[in-house]
Amino acid sequence: MPKAQKSFLYKILKAAIIPFLLCAIMIGIKLLEEHFNTSWYQYGLYPRRFENLRGIIFSPFLHGDYNHLFNNVTGFFSLSFMVFFFFPKNGIKIMLLSWFITGMMGWIGSRTNYHIGASGWLYALAAYLVFNGIFTKDKKTSALTLIVCMFYGGLIWGIFPMPDSLRISWENHLFGAITGIFLAYQLPSVITKIQTKYSWDKEAEILESLHGIDVNYEEIIPREQDEITYFIKK
Repeated sequence: MPKAQKSFLYKILKAAIIPFLLCAIMIGIKLLEEHFNTSWYQYGLYPRRFENLRGIIFSPFLHGDYNHLFNNVTGFFSLSFMVFFFFPKNGIKIMLLSWFITGMMGWIGSRTNYHIGASGWLYALAAYLVFNGIFTKDKKTSALTLIVCMFYGGLIWGIFPMPDSLRISWENHLFGAITGIFLAYQLPSVITKIQTKYSWDKEAEILESLHGIDVNYEEIIPREQDEITYFIKK
């Protein structure tokens, strides 16, 4: 396999590791709930109740049923993969901050009920990918914005108030979207192509780094050739 293909495949696998692990945890928790015939909703987010601050961490991994789980896992994996693949330098920051800020806003401002599911986190990632292209005005990054809008544009309807009977946490959707917009403004990222560095590129970087530093050069004068006596053995 050519080196370029290996590098591209490695980049794909590297970007997929964390999204895969997070989704595996979500699926594993639901399977355990089914196996033990129980529900761990009490570890979810309950607004303004201090003992449920833990829900900021745990609520994205809890889901009501398999349909809820499937809808969140598929979208979450795709969007988080895009973040790590296209913006590897800021990927960890974006994931952690979108997780924590969305949860904290939900704890402060959501309705007084248990809120579970990764949809708020998902909305934060989607909003980041959309508004990041708008804020940076970079052509490649803006193209990614259009792709996300094409496949996930319908999410916009999830941020508006809904009847309680639907049991949809639209507030967390809204807080996630706000978080994503905020992070896109604070942590702008552009899609850059990884360039292969050759030896002369590295030498140029070293010389450039010496700019402003006094370097003393000493001229080396070759000495005269010493007189050599040859002995010929007969």
